[in-house]
Amino acid sequence: MWTAFVAGALAVAFVIILLLNLSTGEKKVTKPLPGRYSIDDPQFLLTMGTLFGPPLVDGNSVEDFQNGDEIFPAMLSAFRAARRTINFSAYIWEPGRVSDQFFEVLTERARAGVEVRVLLDGLGGLRAPGDKIKRLTEAGGRVCRFRPMRLGGLMRFHRRNHRRAIVVDGEVGFTGGAAIGDKWLGNASNPEEWRDTMVQVTGPLARSVQSAFVTLWAPSAGEMLMGDGHYPPHEPD
Repeated sequence: MWTAFVAGALAVAFVIILLLNLSTGEKKVTKPLPGRYSIDDPQFLLTMGTLFGPPLVDGNSVEDFQNGDEIFPAMLSAFRAARRTINFSAYIWEPGRVSDQFFEVLTERARAGVEVRVLLDGLGGLRAPGDKIKRLTEAGGRVCRFRPMRLGGLMRFHRRNHRRAIVVDGEVGFTGGAAIGDKWLGNASNPEEWRDTMVQVTGPLARSVQSAFVTLWAPSAGEMLMGDGHYPPHEPD
């Protein structure tokens, strides 16, 4: 009898603990919060930046590019103008015309002394051409893979890197939906040409894109990126 009682009590305790852990335990805001500052008050930006994440600062610019006809020329132009660093992260990297163009520019910049880093996803970047990777690394660039297939890592293999985090000299950033593959060529004028958008940002916004790259590069490559080449000082307007 006592055994059944203890077993029942333990079962009830287990269910209670389970239910408590399933609950978020977080209080929700259920009524409007009064606004204390108008949008033209400097305190408004300070407050919103503190409450919701990154600080809201001026000095940014944003330009969007539609489809491969606009996206790839803009990115390649920024790469050719690189003076110090190019950091590149994307999920898909497939062989073809786009891949050849990017490897050609990245390799040339590496030979010119620009620090070039490419983070390939361990699944989406499996088809990146090995001969082009070798040429880039021989020119001084670094190529690493995010969570490559290996024993002991199979339970995390499905957690892929879908970030498009591309930054030049810490000053010009690109992010959006496109990656490296010929399916993005053209202007989405037929079913074989994928429609997509990339956004170019400059100013403090580029630091946010840089952060998205660095947080995955550091554990993948064992290197922490520091200095003005990655985080140039920003003078407020």
